[in-house]
Amino acid sequence: MNSFLKRFISSALIILLLCMISFRDDIIGMILFLSATIFIFGKCIDEFYLFFSAETQHYKTTKLVVKSVGILLGWVVFAGIRNDFHFFMILGIWLSGVFVVFVFHVLFSMKEPETLKRLFFTFAPLFLFIIPLSFIIPVYVKETGKTLLFFIAVIKAGDIGGYVIGTVSGKLMKGGNHKMSPVISPNKSWEGFFGGLIFSLLVSSLLTESLSMKWNYNFSVFLGMLLYLGGVCGDLFESSLKRMASVKDSSGMIPGIGGVLDTIDSLLVNAPLFYFIVNFYVK
Repeated sequence: MNSFLKRFISSALIILLLCMISFRDDIIGMILFLSATIFIFGKCIDEFYLFFSAETQHYKTTKLVVKSVGILLGWVVFAGIRNDFHFFMILGIWLSGVFVVFVFHVLFSMKEPETLKRLFFTFAPLFLFIIPLSFIIPVYVKETGKTLLFFIAVIKAGDIGGYVIGTVSGKLMKGGNHKMSPVISPNKSWEGFFGGLIFSLLVSSLLTESLSMKWNYNFSVFLGMLLYLGGVCGDLFESSLKRMASVKDSSGMIPGIGGVLDTIDSLLVNAPLFYFIVNFYVK
Protein backbone atom coordinates (compact mmCIF):
# COMPACT_ATOMS: atom_id res chain seq x y z
CA MET A 1 0.00 0.00 0.00
CA ASN A 2 1.58 3.31 -1.07
CA SER A 3 1.99 6.33 1.17
CA PHE A 4 -0.81 8.32 -0.49
CA LEU A 5 -3.39 5.56 0.02
CA LYS A 6 -2.33 5.05 3.65
CA ARG A 7 -2.63 8.78 4.26
CA PHE A 8 -6.06 8.86 2.61
CA ILE A 9 -7.42 5.99 4.73
CA SER A 10 -5.99 7.43 7.96
CA SER A 11 -7.42 10.87 7.16
CA ALA A 12 -10.84 9.37 6.35
CA LEU A 13 -10.95 7.56 9.70
CA ILE A 14 -9.94 10.71 11.59
CA ILE A 15 -12.64 12.70 9.77
CA LEU A 16 -15.21 10.01 10.64
CA LEU A 17 -14.28 10.24 14.34
CA LEU A 18 -14.44 14.04 14.18
CA CYS A 19 -17.92 13.91 12.63
CA MET A 20 -19.10 11.47 15.30
CA ILE A 21 -17.94 13.93 17.97
CA SER A 22 -19.22 17.06 16.25
CA PHE A 23 -22.73 15.90 15.34
CA ARG A 24 -23.54 14.20 18.65
CA ASP A 25 -24.77 16.81 21.09
CA ASP A 26 -25.13 14.35 23.97
CA ILE A 27 -23.17 12.51 26.63
CA ILE A 28 -21.70 10.07 24.08
CA GLY A 29 -20.33 12.93 22.01
CA MET A 30 -18.77 14.50 25.10
CA ILE A 31 -17.22 11.19 26.18
CA LEU A 32 -15.74 10.73 22.71
CA PHE A 33 -14.39 14.29 22.71
CA LEU A 34 -12.87 14.03 26.20
CA SER A 35 -11.37 10.60 25.46
CA ALA A 36 -9.81 11.86 22.23
CA THR A 37 -8.48 14.98 23.98
CA ILE A 38 -6.91 13.03 26.84
CA PHE A 39 -5.39 10.55 24.40
CA ILE A 40 -3.93 13.36 22.25
CA PHE A 41 -2.49 15.17 25.27
CA GLY A 42 -0.80 12.01 26.51
CA LYS A 43 0.58 11.03 23.09
CA CYS A 44 1.93 14.54 22.45
CA ILE A 45 4.03 14.30 25.59
CA ASP A 46 5.13 10.73 24.78
CA GLU A 47 6.22 11.73 21.28
CA PHE A 48 8.05 14.83 22.51
CA TYR A 49 10.16 12.65 24.78
CA LEU A 50 10.58 10.18 21.92
CA PHE A 51 12.14 13.01 19.90
CA PHE A 52 14.80 13.48 22.55
CA SER A 53 15.00 9.93 23.87
CA ALA A 54 18.80 10.01 24.12
CA GLU A 55 18.73 13.12 26.32
CA THR A 56 15.78 12.02 28.47
CA GLN A 57 16.41 8.30 28.91
CA HIS A 58 17.04 8.80 32.64
CA TYR A 59 13.95 10.99 33.17
CA LYS A 60 11.43 8.18 33.67
CA THR A 61 9.83 9.76 36.74
CA THR A 62 9.81 13.20 35.10
CA LYS A 63 8.06 11.80 32.02
CA LEU A 64 5.37 10.14 34.14
CA VAL A 65 4.75 13.28 36.19
CA VAL A 66 4.62 15.58 33.16
CA LYS A 67 2.23 13.25 31.34
CA SER A 68 -0.02 13.07 34.42
CA VAL A 69 -0.02 16.87 34.79
CA GLY A 70 -0.82 17.34 31.10
CA ILE A 71 -3.71 14.88 31.18
CA LEU A 72 -4.95 16.41 34.42
CA LEU A 73 -5.21 19.79 32.69
CA GLY A 74 -7.49 18.28 30.07
CA TRP A 75 -9.78 16.76 32.70
CA VAL A 76 -9.84 19.89 34.86
CA VAL A 77 -10.55 22.29 31.98
CA PHE A 78 -13.33 20.11 30.61
CA ALA A 79 -14.98 19.54 34.00
CA GLY A 80 -14.51 23.17 35.05
CA ILE A 81 -16.06 24.66 31.94
CA ARG A 82 -18.94 22.19 32.11
CA ASN A 83 -19.59 23.59 35.61
CA ASP A 84 -19.46 27.20 34.41
CA PHE A 85 -15.95 28.07 35.59
CA HIS A 86 -14.13 30.49 33.29
CA PHE A 87 -11.44 28.93 31.13
CA PHE A 88 -8.78 31.47 32.06
CA MET A 89 -9.45 31.04 35.78
CA ILE A 90 -8.89 27.28 35.43
CA LEU A 91 -5.79 27.80 33.32
CA GLY A 92 -4.48 30.42 35.76
CA ILE A 93 -4.82 28.10 38.76
CA TRP A 94 -3.11 25.29 36.86
CA LEU A 95 -0.27 27.59 35.77
CA SER A 96 0.15 28.82 39.35
CA GLY A 97 0.65 25.24 40.49
CA VAL A 98 3.16 24.60 37.72
CA PHE A 99 5.02 27.81 38.64
CA VAL A 100 5.29 26.73 42.28
CA VAL A 101 6.78 23.41 41.16
CA PHE A 102 9.18 25.30 38.89
CA VAL A 103 10.40 27.58 41.70
CA PHE A 104 10.71 24.64 44.09
CA HIS A 105 12.74 22.71 41.52
CA VAL A 106 15.10 25.65 40.91
CA LEU A 107 15.65 26.40 44.61
CA PHE A 108 16.52 22.84 45.53
CA SER A 109 18.45 21.84 42.42
CA MET A 110 20.89 24.69 41.88
CA LYS A 111 23.92 22.48 42.54
CA GLU A 112 22.92 19.86 40.01
CA PRO A 113 24.70 20.31 36.65
CA GLU A 114 21.67 19.20 34.61
CA THR A 115 19.16 21.50 36.28
CA LEU A 116 18.44 23.68 33.23
CA LYS A 117 18.27 20.69 30.94
CA ARG A 118 15.83 18.88 33.21
CA LEU A 119 13.74 22.03 33.60
CA PHE A 120 13.46 22.39 29.83
CA PHE A 121 12.38 18.79 29.31
CA THR A 122 9.94 19.07 32.21
CA PHE A 123 8.07 22.18 31.15
CA ALA A 124 8.58 22.37 27.37
CA PRO A 125 5.92 19.79 26.37
CA LEU A 126 3.37 21.43 28.66
CA PHE A 127 3.88 24.94 27.30
CA LEU A 128 4.56 24.00 23.68
CA PHE A 129 1.71 21.53 23.19
CA ILE A 130 -0.69 21.01 26.08
CA ILE A 131 -1.58 24.63 26.89
CA PRO A 132 -2.15 25.66 23.23
CA LEU A 133 -4.26 22.55 22.55
CA SER A 134 -6.34 23.12 25.70
CA PHE A 135 -7.98 26.09 23.94
CA ILE A 136 -9.91 23.59 21.85
CA ILE A 137 -11.86 22.41 24.91
CA PRO A 138 -13.82 25.65 25.57
CA VAL A 139 -14.52 25.95 21.84
CA TYR A 140 -16.26 22.56 21.91
CA VAL A 141 -17.96 22.86 25.30
CA LYS A 142 -19.15 26.48 25.07
CA GLU A 143 -19.85 26.66 21.35
CA THR A 144 -21.11 23.71 19.31
CA GLY A 145 -19.63 20.57 17.85
CA LYS A 146 -20.14 22.13 14.43
CA THR A 147 -17.81 24.99 15.40
CA LEU A 148 -15.12 22.45 16.23
CA LEU A 149 -15.79 20.63 12.95
CA PHE A 150 -15.42 23.89 11.01
CA PHE A 151 -12.17 24.71 12.81
CA ILE A 152 -10.47 21.37 12.20
CA ALA A 153 -11.91 20.80 8.71
CA VAL A 154 -10.60 24.15 7.39
CA ILE A 155 -7.14 23.50 8.80
CA LYS A 156 -6.95 19.90 7.59
CA ALA A 157 -8.25 20.89 4.16
CA GLY A 158 -5.18 23.09 3.88
CA ASP A 159 -2.93 20.22 4.99
CA ILE A 160 -4.46 17.80 2.49
CA GLY A 161 -4.53 20.35 -0.32
CA GLY A 162 -0.92 21.30 0.26
CA TYR A 163 0.15 17.66 0.29
CA VAL A 164 -1.78 16.75 -2.88
CA ILE A 165 -0.83 19.82 -4.94
CA GLY A 166 2.75 19.72 -3.70
CA THR A 167 3.11 16.03 -4.57
CA VAL A 168 1.52 16.36 -8.00
CA SER A 169 3.43 19.51 -8.92
CA GLY A 170 6.69 17.93 -7.85
CA LYS A 171 6.13 15.06 -10.28
CA LEU A 172 4.78 17.10 -13.19
CA MET A 173 7.08 20.12 -13.15
CA LYS A 174 10.41 19.84 -14.91
CA GLY A 175 13.12 19.99 -12.28
CA GLY A 176 10.59 19.63 -9.46
CA ASN A 177 8.61 22.29 -7.64
CA HIS A 178 9.86 25.34 -5.76
CA LYS A 179 10.88 24.49 -2.21
CA MET A 180 9.44 26.70 0.48
CA SER A 181 11.77 25.90 3.37
CA PRO A 182 14.28 23.21 2.34
CA VAL A 183 16.23 23.32 5.59
CA ILE A 184 13.27 23.02 7.98
CA SER A 185 10.80 21.05 5.84
CA PRO A 186 12.27 19.75 2.54
CA ASN A 187 8.92 18.46 1.24
CA LYS A 188 7.08 21.78 1.46
CA SER A 189 6.77 23.77 -1.75
CA TRP A 190 5.27 27.10 -2.77
CA GLU A 191 2.97 25.24 -5.16
CA GLY A 192 1.70 23.17 -2.23
CA PHE A 193 1.41 26.31 -0.11
CA PHE A 194 -0.94 28.08 -2.52
CA GLY A 195 -2.80 24.85 -3.30
CA GLY A 196 -3.46 24.33 0.41
CA LEU A 197 -4.60 27.93 0.77
CA ILE A 198 -7.20 27.45 -1.97
CA PHE A 199 -8.47 24.26 -0.32
CA SER A 200 -8.82 26.01 3.05
CA LEU A 201 -10.69 28.95 1.51
CA LEU A 202 -13.08 26.65 -0.36
CA VAL A 203 -13.86 24.50 2.69
CA SER A 204 -14.25 27.56 4.92
CA SER A 205 -16.76 29.11 2.51
CA LEU A 206 -18.70 25.87 2.00
CA LEU A 207 -18.93 25.00 5.69
CA THR A 208 -19.95 28.51 6.69
CA GLU A 209 -23.11 28.05 4.66
CA SER A 210 -23.76 24.32 5.13
CA LEU A 211 -23.20 24.37 8.91
CA SER A 212 -24.99 27.73 9.34
CA MET A 213 -22.07 29.35 11.14
CA LYS A 214 -22.63 32.69 12.85
CA TRP A 215 -20.36 34.68 10.54
CA ASN A 216 -20.85 35.79 6.95
CA TYR A 217 -19.14 34.76 3.74
CA ASN A 218 -16.55 37.57 3.82
CA PHE A 219 -15.49 36.63 7.33
CA SER A 220 -15.27 32.97 6.30
CA VAL A 221 -12.66 33.95 3.70
CA PHE A 222 -10.70 35.79 6.38
CA LEU A 223 -10.92 32.77 8.71
CA GLY A 224 -9.87 30.39 5.97
CA MET A 225 -6.77 32.44 5.22
CA LEU A 226 -5.89 33.03 8.88
CA LEU A 227 -6.30 29.39 9.94
CA TYR A 228 -4.30 28.20 6.97
CA LEU A 229 -1.38 30.51 7.75
CA GLY A 230 -1.53 29.50 11.41
CA GLY A 231 -1.47 25.86 10.37
CA VAL A 232 1.62 26.38 8.23
CA CYS A 233 3.38 28.08 11.16
CA GLY A 234 2.51 25.21 13.51
CA ASP A 235 3.68 22.67 10.94
CA LEU A 236 7.01 24.45 10.45
CA PHE A 237 7.46 24.69 14.21
CA GLU A 238 7.05 20.94 14.66
CA SER A 239 9.32 20.31 11.67
CA SER A 240 11.97 22.44 13.37
CA LEU A 241 11.73 20.30 16.49
CA LYS A 242 12.10 17.15 14.39
CA ARG A 243 15.18 18.57 12.69
CA MET A 244 16.67 19.40 16.09
CA ALA A 245 16.02 15.81 17.19
CA SER A 246 17.06 14.34 13.80
CA VAL A 247 13.82 12.40 13.31
CA LYS A 248 11.51 12.20 10.29
CA ASP A 249 8.14 11.57 12.00
CA SER A 250 7.02 11.98 15.61
CA SER A 251 6.11 8.25 15.53
CA GLY A 252 4.71 5.63 13.18
CA MET A 253 1.37 5.37 14.94
CA ILE A 254 -0.83 6.75 12.12
CA PRO A 255 -0.10 5.09 8.75
CA GLY A 256 0.81 7.53 6.00
CA ILE A 257 0.87 10.51 8.38
CA GLY A 258 3.27 9.70 11.19
CA GLY A 259 2.45 10.40 14.81
CA VAL A 260 -0.08 12.40 16.79
CA LEU A 261 2.16 15.47 16.76
CA ASP A 262 2.41 15.23 12.98
CA THR A 263 -1.39 15.26 12.90
CA ILE A 264 -2.12 18.10 15.34
CA ASP A 265 0.87 20.38 14.70
CA SER A 266 -1.29 22.70 12.57
CA LEU A 267 -3.60 23.23 15.56
CA LEU A 268 -0.93 24.57 17.93
CA VAL A 269 -1.06 28.19 16.76
CA ASN A 270 -4.65 28.03 15.60
CA ALA A 271 -6.36 26.74 18.75
CA PRO A 272 -5.70 29.90 20.86
CA LEU A 273 -6.22 32.08 17.79
CA PHE A 274 -9.63 30.60 16.96
CA TYR A 275 -10.71 30.71 20.62
CA PHE A 276 -10.07 34.45 20.84
CA ILE A 277 -11.77 35.13 17.50
CA VAL A 278 -14.90 33.17 18.40
CA ASN A 279 -15.16 34.60 21.93
CA PHE A 280 -14.08 38.20 21.53
CA TYR A 281 -14.60 39.17 17.90
CA VAL A 282 -17.50 37.22 16.45
CA LYS A 283 -19.70 37.80 19.52
